[in-house]
Formats: sequence, C-alpha cells, structure tokens
Amino acid sequence: TRRCERTMPELAYTSSANNSVERIMPQDIDAEKAVLAAMLLGQDTEVVEEALMKLSAKEFYRPAHRKIFEAMEELYNKNAPIDQLSLADRLKTRGDLDAVGGKSYIVELGNNTYALANWAHHADIVKRAAMLRDLIGAAVRITALGYDAPDDLDEVVETSEKLLFDVTNKRVSTNFKSMSSLVVETFNELQELANTKSRYNGVRTGFKDLDDLFGGLRGGDLVILAARPSVGKTALALNIASRAAQLGTSVAFFSLEMPAHQLMMRLVVAETGIPGNDLKLGRLSPEQWRHLESATKPLGSAKLFIDDTPALSVFEFRS
Repeated sequence: TRRCERTMPELAYTSSANNSVERIMPQDIDAEKAVLAAMLLGQDTEVVEEALMKLSAKEFYRPAHRKIFEAMEELYNKNAPIDQLSLADRLKTRGDLDAVGGKSYIVELGNNTYALANWAHHADIVKRAAMLRDLIGAAVRITALGYDAPDDLDEVVETSEKLLFDVTNKRVSTNFKSMSSLVVETFNELQELANTKSRYNGVRTGFKDLDDLFGGLRGGDLVILAARPSVGKTALALNIASRAAQLGTSVAFFSLEMPAHQLMMRLVVAETGIPGNDLKLGRLSPEQWRHLESATKPLGSAKLFIDDTPALSVFEFRS
C-alpha cells in the first residue's frame, strides 16, 4: 500500500517498502522562466497580453515566479511599461524583490533573448504541469474522502466528481475568430448544404412537418420541447428518438422520471396502436399478437439506448 504525506510546497509520495521514494510534483522551471522572460522582452508586443490570457499566477510552480507574474499583471493593468527597472520597482513596492532573487534574477530573465521564439509552447508546458498538479491534488482529496468512510456515499461520489470536473474544466478555452475566417467557414458550409442530395441536412425526426421546419436536428443545436404538464412532451420526445433510431441514427435517451420498461410500453403503444390498458392486462386477440410481433420488429433492431438512472447528477450525466 501507499500513503500520501503533504509537504510544503509539494506533495511527496512515500512507499511503505524498506526504501522510501519521494516524487516531486510535475513542474518545469525552465519553461516558467522562459515565459516570464518572453513577457519581459516582449513588452511592446502582444506577448504580455496573450500570456495573461493563457496563464494565471497560480499555475506557476515556483513561488518567486508567481510573484513576478503577478507584478507584471499589475503593471499591465496600469498601462505601465514592463521592463527590468519597472518590474524590479514594482516587486520592491510589494515587498517581494528579495523573495524572488533580487534585481540580479530580473536581469537574468531579461538576458534570455531566445525566450520569444517559442514562448507559446513553453506556456503550454507550464499549463500542462499545473493541471497535472491539480489532478494529483484532487486525487489526494478523493483518497482522504474514501478513508473518512462517511455515511452518505452519494455525497462522496458527487464531491469526488466535482473535484475532477473543476480540474478538467480548465482545459476548456474560448478563442475569438475573425470575421474573415467566419465568412469562409460559413460559405463552405452553405456550399456543402447546396450540394447535398438530401432535403434534410441533419438527423431526421420521422415527423415530416418537423423535419421540413428544422431541416433535421443538427449538431450544436439546442432544441427545447416545452409545454404544460401531462400534454405529451415525453411521448413526443420518445417518438422522435425512436423514429430517428429506426432511420439509422444512434440515439441515447436519458429518462429521469420514468423507468425504461414504461418507456418501452409507450413505444409499443405508439408503434402498434393497441390500447395501453389492453397491453398492460394482456387482453390481446390472436390478430393483435401477430400485429404486435410484426410492428415491434423495427424497434428491436433500432440503435436506441435508454438510461433510466434516477436522480442522475450533472457530473454523472457528463461522465
């Protein structure tokens, strides 16, 4: 077995074997220095602005580098020049100059003239190492939750999922696109739509009027089916899923309010037209049994999958 011990400023993993082994947290000090040097040298370029959008101070492993990055961010926000003298003065005002290595360390960063060449790649390295540290930290907290042996297992699972989600969600980034590139993308999409032989460019619902209105359901669309209670929202959604599956699309249907066998019963009623009460009570004539068998064959081969997990959380759904 292995146990985890927290040390400052890193985690050390100690083996219970005769010889203990300590593992340093993921880091790349040279990459951090290269990013800071590029920001210092690229004061009149877009490097500082892009680096501030790409990284945050807490993603630097070395505390001194966090302080330097924060000082640069403060100078940028004040529209002040970011050079060696200004940075040293700002750090001195904050009381951090000696803590980061003094003026000599600022000069050392400024002398790295090659830093501008690949600073974006070095920033990716810094960000990756920070995410790995976050994952290790989340794993340690999840391990602690398990050893605490709490009574509410659902709460432990949800907390664990949230810890991982908070880390993995940091990978999501938003990139602005210029109008020139968007015009080209849109034109190509329209040209592709014009060249298609099908009347529908998305997933067909099996309802002609609905398909004519939307042209099929397409990726990236958010379609909300809304109505008063007990007017057939579930029935319509289920029939759309069934028809789409029978037309060749793989469909996942998540039901939070009704078991899968009840949904299947609704599908059988919709496919056969046999009254639901007759099906539930098994009062079927020989002719209805034959009709039931033939009408439900397409359902058996459809790629429709139903998940009726009750009280499904957002994190479980995402997983």
